[in-house]
Amino acid sequence: MSYLALYRKYRPKFFRDVVGQEMVSRVLKNQIISDNVGHAYLFSGIRGIGKTSIAKIFSRAVNCENPVDGEPCGECEVCKSLSLPSQTDILEIDAASNRGIDEIRNLKESVEYFPNIGKYKVYIIDEVHMLTKEAFNALLKTLEEPPEHVLFLLATTEPERLPATILSRCQQFLIRPLSEDQIKENLKSITDKEGIVFEDAALDEIAKRARGSMRDGISLLDQCADLKMRGETISLKEVREFLGISSGEELERIASAVVGKKPQELLEVLTELRTQGKSDQILLEDLAGYFKEILEKKIQNEPVADAFKNVSSDTLYTYIEQIVDSHAKLRFNELGQILTDTTLLLLSSPKEKVYEPVREAPVQTKESTPKAAPVEERPQEPAKGTGSEETQSVSFNKKEFKEKIVELAQKKELGLISKMCQNADFILNKNGLFIIIEDKHKFMFETPDFSQNLKSLVYEALGHPVNVYPKLRSGYNQMLEKRNKKKSLEEKVKEVTGDDVLYEKIS
Repeated sequence: MSYLALYRKYRPKFFRDVVGQEMVSRVLKNQIISDNVGHAYLFSGIRGIGKTSIAKIFSRAVNCENPVDGEPCGECEVCKSLSLPSQTDILEIDAASNRGIDEIRNLKESVEYFPNIGKYKVYIIDEVHMLTKEAFNALLKTLEEPPEHVLFLLATTEPERLPATILSRCQQFLIRPLSEDQIKENLKSITDKEGIVFEDAALDEIAKRARGSMRDGISLLDQCADLKMRGETISLKEVREFLGISSGEELERIASAVVGKKPQELLEVLTELRTQGKSDQILLEDLAGYFKEILEKKIQNEPVADAFKNVSSDTLYTYIEQIVDSHAKLRFNELGQILTDTTLLLLSSPKEKVYEPVREAPVQTKESTPKAAPVEERPQEPAKGTGSEETQSVSFNKKEFKEKIVELAQKKELGLISKMCQNADFILNKNGLFIIIEDKHKFMFETPDFSQNLKSLVYEALGHPVNVYPKLRSGYNQMLEKRNKKKSLEEKVKEVTGDDVLYEKIS
């Protein structure tokens, strides 16, 4: 007999078997008990957490002749018939491979036929977000008003890609990722039944690698199960070696080399990992997680290792951002080792840029006009009646000032601020310095010490204090639009008298 994968063998057959989704299961069971079943449901969440399993259980429960507390009994003729491969009342459709309008037209024709066995004919459409725009439009009317004997159960990992018209016609259920403890507990139950022995720490590692997905966890368990014969204990070290996972000590050595700017030491560690066959993708994934743990400890004022005490939160953000970017590229890159090594070497290399001397700004007095260093002697009169920041701005060399800010930020290892300023626009006027930031950097406003670090850089670059206003470009444009908007005489009168007063212009 052919081997049956563990994730298929232990797929839930009843709501009580579904791990970690008690709230969703309770709502669906209550609907069955009260005979208050809808016509369309949407189950969304990451892969492998039970979306399709819940849909299958629900489809059998609504058709069961004798449901027990909302669960399919599994004993009646309907339950037995629906468990056969030849049954036609529960139809599973993979939208990834049946995504066109022709497939949906065939579905619309088939819904007119009554079920052969149970009360409902159920259509389970998996990865429904893969349907084309035309297919969604064709499905819309049928989904809104299907025949009374038809039930639609949709499943997706990307609900944001579904049209609002589809979402509004479904009861939506978010199937949540599972915790490591929930996954480990289920894995332990499976190993006990299968006679497989793992060290407790080895199961912890597998549960961690599952990333919230029960199916991924069981699949990893299945892969590692044959590292030894049944009855022999499989260790954490063996699991890590098989899956290409670096140990905590190895991650600490890499992180310390990056933070300590020791590229030679970093290369030695990477060479060791290469000889052990460690995975580049897992290495970058774990390293980003390692820096994230350090960042969280710093934010919560918890102690960290000596090597990371003097590392700023801003620098850690930069490390995480660049590592995550490289990890995303690995999926489509055949030069994984080169990409991994160059990313980490770049982070660990000391900055050796030559900085040009900065000209001091003249001291500002009450009688003098605020000037910024470096200054271009091109006095500029503000245009009358425009209200524009650009036209009222004090004349100064934006390009040189931007370069100086970027260099200072790099010198102080404020990587994110440096990157942000490269794409920012600087406007100096009588009110102060406006730093117009691209909207993709809006998270910067939430980072610790952002405002203080930015002000310090500006003061050092200008040579004197000035009001600093970091603004998102969208917000800044709205501010200008509001400021520049001219009100007509009619609008000014209505502000005082209200809309009910009749106003007529006298010629």
